[in-house]
Amino acid sequence: MIEKMLKALGVSAASKNTTVLGIVGGLGVIFTQASAFFDGDPLTVVNWSMVWTGGFMAIIGVFAKDGSKKSEDVGLG
Repeated sequence: MIEKMLKALGVSAASKNTTVLGIVGGLGVIFTQASAFFDGDPLTVVNWSMVWTGGFMAIIGVFAKDGSKKSEDVGLG
């Protein structure tokens, strides 16, 4: 199922892990703020800048690419 969703977004198979982690991280931030919105407590305030941050995290995750070179190839290891 994840493969079909990523293919629909135009994400290559090489960057699947980075994409999934970016989307899951962004949704985690958004859902945390959504729980504050729907908790029924009028004293709880949603941090809308965090909602925007989570959204941008998810978008960046979609466009992120995994590195194609090993650290040894670029002289780091």
